Amino acid sequence: MMTNHYIVREPMAGIEFLSQVHFRFDRPGAIHTHAQVQFLLVISGSMVMSANENEYALSVGDMAILPAKLPHTVPSNGSPTEVELLDLRIDARHRGELGRFVAETDWPAVVRASPHAACEEAAELHRAATTREGPARTAAVRRGVWAILALAAHATTNAIPSLADRRVAAAKQFMLSRLTEPIGAEDIADACALSVSQLNRLFRAHAGVAPAQHLRSMRIDRSRELLATSLLSVKEIAHACGFVCPNHFCRAFKSEVGLTPGDYRDRAGAR
Repeated sequence: MMTNHYIVREPMAGIEFLSQVHFRFDRPGAIHTHAQVQFLLVISGSMVMSANENEYALSVGDMAILPAKLPHTVPSNGSPTEVELLDLRIDARHRGELGRFVAETDWPAVVRASPHAACEEAAELHRAATTREGPARTAAVRRGVWAILALAAHATTNAIPSLADRRVAAAKQFMLSRLTEPIGAEDIADACALSVSQLNRLFRAHAGVAPAQHLRSMRIDRSRELLATSLLSVKEIAHACGFVCPNHFCRAFKSEVGLTPGDYRDRAGAR
């Protein structure tokens, strides 16, 4: 169910659509696009949306910024949810100041603004659009849109990672915490509530390598540190870095570094 509280268009300024929308969802939305750059600011409630094959969990103060013609889904899951959104669409091809500002800014996919400031600006914009008339209304709406865009621009250093990025980060953190243990893909996937195939797909898409390759590189990095700074034997270092077999460690180390562990230690000057 969707209810529009107000709809404003100011095409002479490049504002193609402005609405405060109340959604109640119980199923995923349809994949769709817009001809304009869309700014979706969450005023109340929360939801999960997808864009460019990534999912984002949004709550109050979060703003999704969707380039023109980018396929997206709001919401992207079927969990029942209720959310209030400010839906602003700007024509970035417009030659006015708003259009140029939107076109020339390097927007992240999602930003996290101050919830208080976001709700205040949305409320002021709502008042301007619903209580004023004529030129005063036009001027007030344009000021309000600039305030929303300024809020988004100011928050661009607070970009929100996608759910996939967060799961990959969680997998990396799990690996780091278990470097001394001989863990496998199943252990990592379980820790992140993923299947092994999902873990492999996410890692290749977001880290560029398979999880096993990333884990091995982390183990080798740790072993290089120990070889250069400790008096542990190569066998002890192998076990300390999660390698069950010292011979396997030596082969993996030479493949990654180009030297045997002993040669690396000699060059590092460890005593």
